[in-house]
Amino acid sequence: MKWNQIIPQLYQVPFKYGGYTLAGMDCVGIVYYYCQQLGKPFPDDFFGTWDGHTIENYGVWEKNTIEQNNALLKGFMEQFGSAVPVKEIIAGDVLLVEIKGQCAFAIYIGNGHIVSVGVGHKVSALSLNSEVRPIMARRL
Repeated sequence: MKWNQIIPQLYQVPFKYGGYTLAGMDCVGIVYYYCQQLGKPFPDDFFGTWDGHTIENYGVWEKNTIEQNNALLKGFMEQFGSAVPVKEIIAGDVLLVEIKGQCAFAIYIGNGHIVSVGVGHKVSALSLNSEVRPIMARRL
């Protein structure tokens, strides 16, 4: 399956902490689902980062500070794919974006747009701009 066949499946999926299926997902779940559909490995130890919490239950995320969570996500980005300079991203790359000081995973879909999800929202396309800026990129 190619990236552009996966993205339409994600639109309008509701936000769910720890979710990784089309029934509900968070930004980590988007990357997990994306990797699974592409047949690419998802780091097995990622959820171990949350002291052994499973993908279904990582409530420690809610207890951490934004800075702690941002550091965890940055560390995770270094575990898969290959690094790509942000200025060289292409459609299908996985991004770590900063939105108002908080990091989130996203998939770049081209033309300055990403697909991501936030608390209380559904998966949707967003424009990269001064409030939604890429800080790291990986190519799978």
